Amino acid sequence: MNRLARAALGVGVLAVLALVAVAVLLPRWIASDGVRARVALAAADALGSELRWERLELRGFPPELVMIAPVISADAPGAPPFAQAPSLSLHVAPRPLLSRTLVIDRLVVEDATLRLAAESLEPPIVWELRQLAATLRSESPDAPVQIAATFELAGGGHAQARGSVTRAGELALDLTLEDVALANVAAGLDIGARLAGAVSGTLALAGPVRSPSRISAQLALANGDVQLDEIVLRGALGIEADLTGGAGARGGRFVVDATRAELVFGQSYRKPPGAPATVRGRFVPRKDGRLGVDDVKLQVGGRGGRQAG
Repeated sequence: MNRLARAALGVGVLAVLALVAVAVLLPRWIASDGVRARVALAAADALGSELRWERLELRGFPPELVMIAPVISADAPGAPPFAQAPSLSLHVAPRPLLSRTLVIDRLVVEDATLRLAAESLEPPIVWELRQLAATLRSESPDAPVQIAATFELAGGGHAQARGSVTRAGELALDLTLEDVALANVAAGLDIGARLAGAVSGTLALAGPVRSPSRISAQLALANGDVQLDEIVLRGALGIEADLTGGAGARGGRFVVDATRAELVFGQSYRKPPGAPATVRGRFVPRKDGRLGVDDVKLQVGGRGGRQAG
């Protein structure tokens, strides 16, 4: 056997021994109090909340670190958990393990529950996401985390999410909504006497994770029943909106295409479905944190048609 062959064989033997050592020693290391403390500390730094779990299990190779019954606590004492799931799978990058460094490059969760609180509102409201299935990936410890998720809303409807979040907490997320009940957002709005129906379409969120500073919407409202000042809209509506600013100071513009809807203005005017009509206005922040509307304008007919507002 020549020198090159012996060197290659030696490298192969060392690699096998290293893998055996990892397979034998890793479970004991993963179960240690030191690793548990490091995982808990990293979660607290990333989430700003306490992460608890029953136990950690190591499965397969390349290894998956499975966290059984994880719970992320809420900010308010006595409140339901911010998030919880039956289990959480964390894919462990194998190469750093040889130097006893734990690097998680993929996270997978199924059937989770997530509660998002709008704490700037008085009283606060909570949106509950159920049957959440999500995968989070990162190419390196400094790279943004890529997000892919599906979920149901407790108030009705389904959604898909795709996007990323940086290590500094900057979010860029696109949501696709399907038959989401307006009851999910009505408590955060102060726009009139009625707001009912189900929306489908897209939302784009950007800015800080806990309070996105830019929100754009392209939505279709089915079976809508909406009142804006003296304007009543019933039927199918198209909605475009752009909002900027953080919680409690958010505002922007909206446009409603009411061509396919019945429109009633005051006590004297009714437009049947089929005639062109557009309602425009601005979202403005209220003192209680909710969004109100202002500067509402109605245009009936094509360009140069009747306006009211």
